[in-house]
Amino acid sequence: MMKILMMTSTQNYNSQNKENAEDLLSAFSFSLDTFQETSEKEILDKLQKNLSKILKKEFPSTPEKHNFDFRERADGTRLNFACPYCGDSTKVLTKKRGNIYIPGFNYHCYNCRTHTDLETFLSDFDLEIESKDKVYIFQENEAIKKDLKTNSSYLDFSHLTDFNLLEKYGVDREEIIKKFNLSEITARENWWIKKYLTERFQTNFKVFANDKKLNRFFIFNLTPNGKVIGYQVRNFKRDPKYVTHTLEMIYEHLGKQYDKSNKALKEVNRLSFLFGLSTVNFNKQITVFEGPLDSFLFENGMSVCGIDNDFPLDIPIRWMYDYDNAGIKKSIEKLNNGGSVFLWRKYLKDLKFKLNVNKLDFTDLMKYIKQKEINKIPFDSYFTSDKYDAYIL
Repeated sequence: MMKILMMTSTQNYNSQNKENAEDLLSAFSFSLDTFQETSEKEILDKLQKNLSKILKKEFPSTPEKHNFDFRERADGTRLNFACPYCGDSTKVLTKKRGNIYIPGFNYHCYNCRTHTDLETFLSDFDLEIESKDKVYIFQENEAIKKDLKTNSSYLDFSHLTDFNLLEKYGVDREEIIKKFNLSEITARENWWIKKYLTERFQTNFKVFANDKKLNRFFIFNLTPNGKVIGYQVRNFKRDPKYVTHTLEMIYEHLGKQYDKSNKALKEVNRLSFLFGLSTVNFNKQITVFEGPLDSFLFENGMSVCGIDNDFPLDIPIRWMYDYDNAGIKKSIEKLNNGGSVFLWRKYLKDLKFKLNVNKLDFTDLMKYIKQKEINKIPFDSYFTSDKYDAYIL
């Protein structure tokens, strides 16, 4: 049976790792020269041998899961392989969502979210790390802390794609504003749009720009440095109400060359409709919505800009579709395929929601809670992956 480890907080395993290393220092009284005899290369050499043993033992009949790769990152390397705790993907045998991050030597799986240090990782599979290697790793982690880094900083978006690519191929926000003659959201220039947004608890106006001539506003999908990789247009006097523009479409509008043979550019385009790339923590639970405005209001929320768009990254997520016929139908579909969805009907019943409506989204729910001055119920316990809960959607 596959071993499952409960997730350990960064603070706990840091503290435990420190205590273990301090015990080693006092118990064995290694000299500084002894510590220096161990190098990162030596630890990696031994780690690769041990990892090969683990993968062959845990996946005896699946040779596709015996391999591991080194992948370069901006601030180090990660050793990438199929997670031996959860077994990783059973549908795609070549999936590798287990990672040991170097420096730091911490383990993280982006499927089951197991997170621990190297010593515990090896111990869980009946292997040991040498005492001098423990001390070396402890010293490396202390040096990282002094550089204002933490172990959690290794667990970033780079295992999925390179954030630098988003910045490289993203478009300057000002270029789009100039092209479409847009204006910023301010009380003087666009007071009614500002009122519309603030009534919906949207206060980060850099994400928006207004087109007064065509009576619409833009919602930008921004990179961490403020580049635009996609946007959604909200129309007020024409249909469809929402229109999503990918990076390829933006290039076309701006007269930029879009090289379809450029794999990196195509990768950014693939993600350009996924809002939240620059704001979510990929090590925590991610909740996915149909529209960006809802996702902006939910802690660690993302949006795929439409009910028919699937999530383009291979990590665990949960869905909160709108509460309407289409959303319920899609939730049932997700449940049947092993996904996790929000139980709207149960939540509204427990909240004692008194409006008779045929359609509700998360923004509507937040407006209702504020208007009625009631306390919202925590949402986590209202998500389910049990297909037999479909009757209470």
